[in-house]
Amino acid sequence: MTTDLELQVVDNSTTPPSVDTSRLSWATSIFYFGMLAGLYPMTLILQRFHTRYVLGPVVLVWAITCAATAGVTSWQGLFVQRFFLGGSLFWIMRQGICTYGL
Repeated sequence: MTTDLELQVVDNSTTPPSVDTSRLSWATSIFYFGMLAGLYPMTLILQRFHTRYVLGPVVLVWAITCAATAGVTSWQGLFVQRFFLGGSLFWIMRQGICTYGL
């Protein structure tokens, strides 16, 4: 995956060749930025609506976002997908905490 999406950048001009994995690190970090971005809206939604009306659409959004992983063809697309995956995963984790007291 790291070679297909060019997450590793090999610099052959140095001896020995160096590998830059900062794109891979950013892909991980952007996931958590998405979680932070989903925090405030989901808190407001849970205060306003019943959990039974929110849980179904949230799980559907999460499933579509997970399925979108298969369509990623570049590292920029992976960054976008990871951001939305982090936000939608936070929604589901928040639901579990509020509903079941996990």
